[in-house]
Amino acid sequence: MWAGVALVAVLTVIGVGVTWLQPDPKLKRRMRRFPLAAQIADTPENKDVRVSGTLAYAEGNAPLAAPFSGQECAAWRVIVMAGEGKNWHEILREEESVDFILQDESGRAHVDGEFLSLALHDDVQNKGRIFAPASTELLAFCEARGVETSGRSFRMREGTLVPGETVTVCGQGRFENDPNAEGYRGGKTILRAVSYTHLTLPTNRE
Repeated sequence: MWAGVALVAVLTVIGVGVTWLQPDPKLKRRMRRFPLAAQIADTPENKDVRVSGTLAYAEGNAPLAAPFSGQECAAWRVIVMAGEGKNWHEILREEESVDFILQDESGRAHVDGEFLSLALHDDVQNKGRIFAPASTELLAFCEARGVETSGRSFRMREGTLVPGETVTVCGQGRFENDPNAEGYRGGKTILRAVSYTHLTLPTNRE
């Protein structure tokens, strides 16, 4: 029996739009169309599937620090919205991830952070009003990325993936040797990604 799986999904992130058309709800609905594996160790190789586990840092990887909250995490994503007329439009999306592990009582899954695409709940929000000045911190974040801030209104949303929470990953993977998998019923194996993009959702914050 297998003891781990890293799963990936090639899903396109939708571009700008007003707040109620943000891409995360659509991506979450697409994730739920993937067949659900009961446990990590029961996940089939090289087939589209959805699996959940508790997040832990991968061996040898230092945690990241989220830009606004400073939260230590395995991944973060920031979305900045600009107020135009009566609507808010996404003008900037930035995210960063490191490799992490998903685990349950049956096995472990290694998720490669290099090509990670995130569907996250918001941990921090700056709900600015149109024509209200943005915070100095938010303005500095935008200006450092070449965004013109003069006379504009901004909102910010930040989400993270942190150890101990339940995370869902969709896609495909294959099994490899895992010297750190002792104690799992499948032995010393772990499945790693074979596609290009991971899409993850912290399921215990839905």
